[in-house]
Amino acid sequence: MTQPMQETRAVWVEYPQDAMLAGEFNLDKVKQLIKECQELNVNTLLWLVKARTANTAAVLWYPSEVGPSHPSVKQYDGLKDGVALAKEAGLQVHAYFSVFTEGDADGPDLPAGEAILAKHPEWAVVDKNGRRTPFVCAGHEGYHDYLIALIDEVMTKYDLDGVHLDFVRYPRSACYCELCRNNIQERFGLTVEHAQWLLEQTGYSNMSFDERATALNEADSLIDYYCENVNRAITKLARHVRTTYPGRYVSAAVFPNPRSSHSQVFCD
Repeated sequence: MTQPMQETRAVWVEYPQDAMLAGEFNLDKVKQLIKECQELNVNTLLWLVKARTANTAAVLWYPSEVGPSHPSVKQYDGLKDGVALAKEAGLQVHAYFSVFTEGDADGPDLPAGEAILAKHPEWAVVDKNGRRTPFVCAGHEGYHDYLIALIDEVMTKYDLDGVHLDFVRYPRSACYCELCRNNIQERFGLTVEHAQWLLEQTGYSNMSFDERATALNEADSLIDYYCENVNRAITKLARHVRTTYPGRYVSAAVFPNPRSSHSQVFCD
């Protein structure tokens, strides 16, 4: 059972990713990391376990049987030592997931075809030009199940105090994957071209007030659709953590500007 704290003083621990990519991660590095966190008077480590790295496929920074792990973790499981040493120092450790980022499907850090978006290209966010992006569309139930399997793996394998979710959004782009195209057509009767026109507000200044009101209402409904995808996915993950691991924490890093986040990245 995780002990409640009156005040959380947390840091994102992303250094292990950089050290593993440089081939310089070991027990001494973990000990130094814990020591520096203690000196900073931190009491909670949000330890990176899944993230997108530049020009690579998204990998897991622990040895996983569910998803693709970085090759270095087969030689050294820094998360295992990190959790043990943090506990000795009286610090909490939460598994930190970059949720909807999956990186380059052909990235060099994994064998060909092993990246999640290589196995499931249909999950990728597709932009207005028909190009797949490194993000996963939040509407895909199969991807939700994959994330839950990862959460279950780390929560049962390591003595973790919670789960932290980041990148809970779209990539500053509406999605026109097959799932979204079908939903937008069925729910709103919109084509990709019309949907994108509404979101870009092209020509609104030339409309009458009534025409503009109608177009803005249609745009709001479309934005709500994407926000609902994100909300439904994150609610599903949070409920799973709270019901399966009672007493553990669940948190999220949200887009910093609440006035524009819903229209920019569809994070309500």
